Amino acid sequence: MTHRSEQRSSVLRRGIQRVIDAGLSDPRIKGSITVTRVSVDTELTFAKVYVAISPESSESVTMHGIKAAAKHIRHRLSEVVEFRRLPVLDFRLDVSLRKEQEVLRAIATVMAELEPDEDEDEGGNGNGTERDDAGS
Repeated sequence: MTHRSEQRSSVLRRGIQRVIDAGLSDPRIKGSITVTRVSVDTELTFAKVYVAISPESSESVTMHGIKAAAKHIRHRLSEVVEFRRLPVLDFRLDVSLRKEQEVLRAIATVMAELEPDEDEDEGGNGNGTERDDAGS
């Protein structure tokens, strides 16, 4: 990604977040919506807007509402950012945060399972094997 498209993506991400935070009148849009990243194509005509929605139970309905409001969001965005032409906005659900949380939960579970085993090993020599001093 070029420096120009990175700058444009950053400005668009902040602007779209501001428009969403100001509120949208669609009753399907519920919960907390966070614009996680924006990816702009090389011609700067299309932008993939990745959003995270919480709670997960309202993701599907909220995504339908956001996609239906894309033209309205783009129009309001033109009042917030000063671009000659705004790209067409394509909203997508960002599941990377959810996957990251699942991985962290799995690591925490494994760590919790390993902790009791470490307590049992404290009576040994620290490496988990018992050693008979008579044999050495």
